[in-house]
Amino acid sequence: MNKENEGSVSNDNTDTNDNTSTINNTPRRDILIVPHCILNPLTRVNGLGYARNAAQRLLQISKNIIQLPCPELLYFGDKRWEVTQDQLEIPNYRRFCRKLARPYADTIAILHKQGLTIHLTGISKSPSCAVNVTTIGYRGGLIKNANPEHEHVMGNGIFTQELLKLLGEMEIETETEIECEDVSI
Repeated sequence: MNKENEGSVSNDNTDTNDNTSTINNTPRRDILIVPHCILNPLTRVNGLGYARNAAQRLLQISKNIIQLPCPELLYFGDKRWEVTQDQLEIPNYRRFCRKLARPYADTIAILHKQGLTIHLTGISKSPSCAVNVTTIGYRGGLIKNANPEHEHVMGNGIFTQELLKLLGEMEIETETEIECEDVSI
């Protein structure tokens, strides 16, 4: 989790262990929007690790969670290779991500109207689901000639970009952006 944002989501008058306010015993008024692999690491590229203890750390912030789908699993399947944002930067993948994000943006809008604070969570260095740092590079070509060089740059993943565009069109801002560190990239 990004240390800068880690403290910004706590609320002094809430008990994070039971997700209710210590003042009037009402449910917390915030919700975490999390990438699929935070709660289900089996959807990750074969060989990648998982964000250790991320789910437990996030549950300390809020037990109200929306688990987003994994766009890469649904688009490429479970036998896919690791890619960077450069490979995903094609119109059809963007359209796919936007279509996939639409019902989640609608759900977030409904909850936002109820007064919930939205906390967007991402996977550090993910080409699809990053909220702070994504991965670029690779030039394409034959796998046996692949140039494994890539770099990490500030930015959102493509799925995150499309979700944020939809939320922006609905005039919904996220309160914080939390990035879970990836153990393998």
